[in-house]
Formats: sequence, C-alpha cells, structure tokens
Amino acid sequence: MGFHFTGARTVGATVNILPFIVAVLLVLGYGASSLLQKHRISACTEKNYLGLRRAERVLLRKSETAKFWKLPGVTVVKEEMKRKKGENTVVAVPRVNPGCARLNLFPLLTEGKQVHPELYAMALKLLDVFYQDKLFEPKQFLDALLAAAKGELQNKETVVLETLDLGPLQAGYYAALKGTKQCDLVAKSGYPALIDYVKFERVPTQVCLYHAHPNMMAPFFGAKNAPVLYQKLHTEAKPGVEIEAIFHMIDSREIRFVNPNVWKLLELTKPRHNRSAVLEATVADDPASGVSVRRKVFVR
Repeated sequence: MGFHFTGARTVGATVNILPFIVAVLLVLGYGASSLLQKHRISACTEKNYLGLRRAERVLLRKSETAKFWKLPGVTVVKEEMKRKKGENTVVAVPRVNPGCARLNLFPLLTEGKQVHPELYAMALKLLDVFYQDKLFEPKQFLDALLAAAKGELQNKETVVLETLDLGPLQAGYYAALKGTKQCDLVAKSGYPALIDYVKFERVPTQVCLYHAHPNMMAPFFGAKNAPVLYQKLHTEAKPGVEIEAIFHMIDSREIRFVNPNVWKLLELTKPRHNRSAVLEATVADDPASGVSVRRKVFVR
C-alpha cells in the first residue's frame, strides 16, 4: 500500500516560484524607474535646448538692431509728442555694467595696496556694499582674489575671472560671479554679478561715471544716492561734470569728506571711448525655461 502527499508537492512548488516572481517584479520596477528617469532627463534637456535657442534669437535681434543703427546714412527721426509740463523723464537703466565702467584691480597685483590704498579700500567697500557678508567675509575674499589673480599672472598674460581658484571660498566666488537675477542694493535683496563690476587689465583705466550702472556708483556715493545720481547725470547734465557739481546733485554731506584721491578712480570728463562699438555681456532671457544667455556682441 502506497501513500501520495500531493499537498506537499504543491506547497514546495509554490515556495520555489516565489523568489522568481519577486526577481521579475524587481527587474520590472528598476526598468520602469530607469525609463521614467531617462524620460525626465530627456524632457529637461529638450526644454533647456529650446530655451537656449529662443534666448539666442533674442541676442541675434539685439545685435542686428545695433548693427542697423551703425549703418551709414540719414536717420529718419520721428518727432516725439511733447511731454506734459512737469512730467519727469526717467532714463532706463542698462542691465549690464559696461567694461569701461568696471573697477580695474590690476594695479593691486603689480604695485600692491600700499601704493594704491584708495583702490584697495574701494574694492573692499564694493564687496561690502554688494554682498554684505552673504557669501564671504569681504577682506578675506579680496585678499584671496588678489592672491589667485597674482598666481595666474605668473603663467598667463591675462587674468580671467572665471578660471581663478580661490580654494575654500570657491563656492561663494562662483555665486558672486553669477549674481542673482533680481538685485536691489537699497532693499538689500539679491546681489550683483561680480564679473560685471571688476576687471584685471594691464592698461590703467578709470571707472567711466557716465556709462556706469547705478550699482557701480553705490560704493562711491551710497546705495540710496546712486539711482538719483544716475538719473540726473543722464537728464540734467551733459557728459563731463566736476565733482563739485555731483555734490550738489545728490546733496550728501558724507561724500564731501571723502579722500579726494578716491575721485581719481572715476572718469568724470566726457567719455573718449565708444561704448556702442562693443556690447559687452549682452544678456537675453527665455522666461518659459528660465534660461539666461550672456554673450559679447561685437558691432563693427
């Protein structure tokens, strides 16, 4: 007489197949997750690519417009409607501070802060006004920046801000170079892009006050006075003013007691350079994707 345990065989078969089912489900899960991740990356890449193309078209339109106005010929000017009596003219502020209005720190590399104390103090004040200890301690950062630039100058003819290595301050340095899209020095919200306000050039240069962005005027005249001075320089005054005239424009007692050597860092006379020849660091945005493009557009 024999006995057959069919139930035992069924239980054993079920136990043996469970790991196989779990393995299949894991493989399918990993595959689906990988597929979704690739799809997400592909969609993000496509969005950024289309945003870049749209922003580049904006840059192209800007450069073509600039080139058009440089063409020889008679410009047809439409008469503007007379403004109402007492209406104030507000001059639009440029988005980027041009190269002619940037603080040149190169003398600090070759001759040091002992020879140029006003330049060093103004660079320190610029960092303090712009960043207010948000990213770094200004003096520590400035000394590290000058040391890195001096080290690069030993191997290269020029100093490129984007390639400098500031060691432990590198993260704050990159953030300062980039700046924030929204910046208001009066409200102390955001901060400007450092790359638009300092430079290292062998040829001695002054900060062109007439072409300077209000943010560039802030370290010299104060954050609250800078927008007022910018509007008055471009509406009431002609290019080329005396420092005494500027004192009357903003009516600030504090700047009257500033060391007179500080004003030598500014070019107060009528600009002798052609700002329109090079539209430096022209910026174009694509709001849909949030892509921003910065390029140098040369107009001949």
